[in-house]
Amino acid sequence: MKAILRSFQLPQNNSGNNVSVELYRGADKSNADHIDRDWSAWFDQAPGAQDAHWRWDEKLFRAEDDPLLFDVFVLEAENTTQAVMLAMKGGLKCTSIHPDHPRLPLVYIDLLATAPWNRQAKSDPVRFKGCGQLMIATAVSLSMSEGFKGRVGLHSLTGAESFYRRRIGMTEFPPDPTYGGLRYFELSETQAAAFLSNQPSTKGGRS
Repeated sequence: MKAILRSFQLPQNNSGNNVSVELYRGADKSNADHIDRDWSAWFDQAPGAQDAHWRWDEKLFRAEDDPLLFDVFVLEAENTTQAVMLAMKGGLKCTSIHPDHPRLPLVYIDLLATAPWNRQAKSDPVRFKGCGQLMIATAVSLSMSEGFKGRVGLHSLTGAESFYRRRIGMTEFPPDPTYGGLRYFELSETQAAAFLSNQPSTKGGRS
């Protein structure tokens, strides 16, 4: 079931005005419709995004049918979806390989995407800055609530490697031959604490 986690204000880069933004746990048909309608139109105008083919309608509803294994988070503003994340709380992917805490459980980010107008490669200036970081912070919070102390792992598309390496500060591992050659990244407990401490406070927020 879709439920609001936080409501706050973010500056819209195009206008400089503060805009109401809502972070939800769970998703519904409107989010799938936003991606199919609004995101696809941008991808058509600026092709080349590695995730443009992802079928979020199928992925979101599959996750909603298995809430013990998956959690979905969406960020909404201006009557559309600004970012979406599918996180796993159990299964083979949810095991740390970080040398600080090998074999301990973690939250695995199965899929994460921001709206194309929030990506520098697709829009200059971006409409809302920091949506990806906000979703990573949400995954870290989920990890903590599950008792995993902030541990988070994911496989990155090649175009997003710099984001996870430099912006988030994750540890990177060699390309994974069992996962299409994508590079694996992991946020350790220490890195998770450092990442959260560097996040700016969000004005006007409420839990």
